[in-house]
Amino acid sequence: MKTLKTLCLCGTLLAAALPLTSCSDDDDEPTLLNESVCGTYDGYTCTYIKYSDVPMFFKGEQLVVTSTKGNTASVELVSQAWSTVAEGCTVSLTDGYYVIEGAATSYIGGHLENGEVGAYYGTLTATISEDGSECECDISLPGVMGGVTVQFVKATEEEQEEAQEETGGVSITGPSSLDGLDFQQE
Repeated sequence: MKTLKTLCLCGTLLAAALPLTSCSDDDDEPTLLNESVCGTYDGYTCTYIKYSDVPMFFKGEQLVVTSTKGNTASVELVSQAWSTVAEGCTVSLTDGYYVIEGAATSYIGGHLENGEVGAYYGTLTATISEDGSECECDISLPGVMGGVTVQFVKATEEEQEEAQEETGGVSITGPSSLDGLDFQQE
């Protein structure tokens, strides 16, 4: 009788343990989209102002993309004139391109009456190819000079020279009035 009780108990424990077992977990963790686009992209900006036929052209600009929580990204345009920060941007993948979209704040220095840096609000849309070889970013600032679009394009130094000739843009060089300022939003 004691053996029968022991066998029943062992059988019950075995039956209770079966649902707790599982197959091996061979599923790879998916890479979050925001981690796939992280990087620093070198290139130029071409700025189109509503009331001007000649774009402003800035060489040696950078677009810095970092991942943030919740599969979002932060984008910073490091620019001589149009330093811009966009945080909490959505990231999606469409037809081989990552698309980053969000609200942006551009910091423009030296043009206010007191020479202070002004903050202007707009939108940012960036597209980055899956292999990172292509990167473009459009920043729309409707409240600046009747409407401004700043377009960043990833390019080598040689490509930047060619693009300036093609666009007819006026090259702006020299130190920025924004150098040394921290534009991270609180």
